[in-house]
Amino acid sequence: MRNGIRLLSITVLAVVLALGVGLAQAADDLSPEDFFGQYKGSGSSRDPNVIYYELTLRDLDVQIGPEDNGFYVAWTTVIRDYWEKESRRRSARVSFEPSGRAGIYVERAAADRATEGLTWAAIKGDTLTVRVLEIMDDGSYAVQTYH
Repeated sequence: MRNGIRLLSITVLAVVLALGVGLAQAADDLSPEDFFGQYKGSGSSRDPNVIYYELTLRDLDVQIGPEDNGFYVAWTTVIRDYWEKESRRRSARVSFEPSGRAGIYVERAAADRATEGLTWAAIKGDTLTVRVLEIMDDGSYAVQTYH
């Protein structure tokens, strides 16, 4: 941990999000509707603050769908650390709405949860990225990035 800041960067390998996306669309940014569906797969995560970039394996179940004037992303992650006897399961569901800036979406309940952290999504090309910034009890933060 440097300067009291803990940065957790999770890079999830592509989980078939490009299904149904034509080659003509690949050059342009997609819309949230292009990602609607259910995706299952495996990926890995790494924590750059752990010596030797510790990797963990994760099984993912992700759902993306329409909600009000935006969309939601719901996921369940099963974390399999090689040093732990039992795996851990985490689930979350976040609703997003347009931010007023092209390709950027903010968590609908952001004002209510600002003391806990921030969550936002961005679409660039054929990739939907969700970032979760969590404010820790000691005032530091952790950032998780999902592609």
